[in-house]
Amino acid sequence: MTVNHHDSTVIDAEFDIVEEMRTTLDDLEMAFEAGETTSVPEKMAYLRFLLRDLGDALSGEYEDLRRRRFITKETR
Repeated sequence: MTVNHHDSTVIDAEFDIVEEMRTTLDDLEMAFEAGETTSVPEKMAYLRFLLRDLGDALSGEYEDLRRRRFITKETR
């Protein structure tokens, strides 16, 4: 959704945070493999933004969704 004001434009876009994080990590991996590091700081800043946003979304009554358990079994 785009709303035009007399001196600015507000764009309201919905996106999947997990997919954005996955894409950003893939971009970082390709940049490192290619030895192209000029875009890395920008991608790292974006990844930090996404993590903060996800943390905010998973706070309060949704904080339990942040916790995961990994159970391993050792067979003798």
